[in-house]
Amino acid sequence: MTSVERIIQTRLDHMPSRPERITCHLRLLTANRYDKAVMTVCSLVGKRAHVEEWLHPSEAAYLDKLRFVKRRQSYLAGRYAAKRAVAAWIGADIPLRCIAIGRGQFEQPIVTVNSYSNIQVSITHCDGGAAAIAFHEAIPLGIDMELIQQEKVDVLKSQLTASECNMVKQLPFAQAASLTLLWTAKESLSKVLKTGLTVPPHFYETVDVEASASSVNGRYAFFPQYRFLAFIAGPFVYAVTYPHQAALTTPFDRTPLLIPALAQQLRVDGPNIHRSFRKLGNSLGDNL
Repeated sequence: MTSVERIIQTRLDHMPSRPERITCHLRLLTANRYDKAVMTVCSLVGKRAHVEEWLHPSEAAYLDKLRFVKRRQSYLAGRYAAKRAVAAWIGADIPLRCIAIGRGQFEQPIVTVNSYSNIQVSITHCDGGAAAIAFHEAIPLGIDMELIQQEKVDVLKSQLTASECNMVKQLPFAQAASLTLLWTAKESLSKVLKTGLTVPPHFYETVDVEASASSVNGRYAFFPQYRFLAFIAGPFVYAVTYPHQAALTTPFDRTPLLIPALAQQLRVDGPNIHRSFRKLGNSLGDNL
């Protein structure tokens, strides 16, 4: 059953210790089984106050080792999003501090919850917040989120193959948005493979990309066992990579306010970003 949850924490201590969040439920159907996945997006967590209420002791110990404020904020936002996604996937009232999101050999997140197993989570950080997707290990998923920025167009072009650059010209979006859609798809695949960006990006080449009003679907040239869905939500792009044999059903069509809600969820600061957003709005129109 599709649900969209938006919870606002009203208690503030200069900055919120618990962020706003949006949680949506996805469906994955294969020939042999039905699986669910839960995606959560949340804004940055502010001061350290009250995080002991939801951080696992091992996470609190790691947080104490982080020196820079921005890194601490992104870590907290990512862990909060991941814990909320895992709790919603389990469907039980589990205290968040009882869910541990550790770090594997390749820095991938590892979920530990008493009495539950086979749960995995993928986490992404971006300016303004974080997103996570929880899933059963039998249906591996990866998620990435990126901010659309005009000033990164040349860098993104350099990371795409000639075929992908030609494909960008055919997509019905502004150039910066189209480039970000394909780049985000590559990053989400790297999280499924647990390689990160340790290999040349052309190994994650996207093919057979088809566009709709505000999203694209496609495959990977060298990893045909996976597909991706990437979509635009305001100044951000999200991408989810999933097994080729699965049919991914999202709540976007049945819940038309979800994408605008995702667009408003994260803070985007700075005049350059706002100018880029207005330029994108002229090209994307109602898709924002």
